[in-house]
Amino acid sequence: MTTNGPSDAVRPLFLLSLPRAGSTLVQRILGAHPKISTVAEPWILLPLVYARRSRGIRAEYGHRFASVAISDFAKALDGGPETFDAHLRAFVEGLYRDAAENGATYFLDKTPHYLNIVDDVMRLFPDAKFIFLWRNPLAVLASLVDNFRFKQFEPYAFPNELFRGPAALASAFDANRDRAHAVRFEDLVGGNREEHWRGIFDYLELTWDPEILEQFSATPLRGRFGDPTGIHLYGSISAEPLDKWKQSLRGGVRRIWATRWLQRVGPEPFEIMGYDPECLLFDIQNVGPARVDELALDAVSLAGSAASVLVRKRALRVQDIPPLSITGKLARRRHFRPK
Repeated sequence: MTTNGPSDAVRPLFLLSLPRAGSTLVQRILGAHPKISTVAEPWILLPLVYARRSRGIRAEYGHRFASVAISDFAKALDGGPETFDAHLRAFVEGLYRDAAENGATYFLDKTPHYLNIVDDVMRLFPDAKFIFLWRNPLAVLASLVDNFRFKQFEPYAFPNELFRGPAALASAFDANRDRAHAVRFEDLVGGNREEHWRGIFDYLELTWDPEILEQFSATPLRGRFGDPTGIHLYGSISAEPLDKWKQSLRGGVRRIWATRWLQRVGPEPFEIMGYDPECLLFDIQNVGPARVDELALDAVSLAGSAASVLVRKRALRVQDIPPLSITGKLARRRHFRPK
């Protein structure tokens, strides 16, 4: 265990975004500041928050029953669940403090999958700082498919990221505008980038140094998680990735699916993020055509993607142990089996 001395007052800083929204670039630039310490992606809060959730997780020990037992335990404490949360917060803040480098003011936790627990994170850490990072949702969709599905069009592999995530993050920011800061990736790499970076550091009450934008490539990130491509491709800030999504989403299958996805999510989350829903729909309608063989492959990949989601949903619904009616029948058969 490390003892950080002056950094005992390390404050949690959360970078919240959808996966593939440019969060690794932002993390590296923030981590280049001497007052901000970070590691690749902690993920530490996911199992801790899910401990009291009965859905969305399975384990060998029977998580559904464990969640009931842990919830009952929390209620039995003097102060109830609030006391439980206080201990959880102290535990995690202690980990952040020990992970931070000497002299750090903030420990930055960049874990995109916190979109599943964003309301819990903001509730658990009332004194933390929160930066919400937005990116063109079509660019996020394209990057997810390109980087995690080997360019095969399997968007249903990302149900939380594409369907739940936009609304969850936008709603959390909208409800906490007084203590959070939001910025778009396009602004951070665009022509007036320095203005937007300065806004982030003003929010953090840290001195802004423009040289950080030139020095961040040397920022090491301990850990194996994070952007597997951009961290190696881009050693400096570049606007090059902004239009790559148009090449990735070309063709009728992808265009139609992306259009329906935008409509299903609805305009409100994207408006909160600072994107015009009508412009997004216009942009996706004007991507280029795909080859005939690409259309056929996209149709097959999309169908397989949809089927895999149904399998996953059913797996999560399976009870940890068989229903009592089944176990009872099995027990009676064993008991009354003729010798």
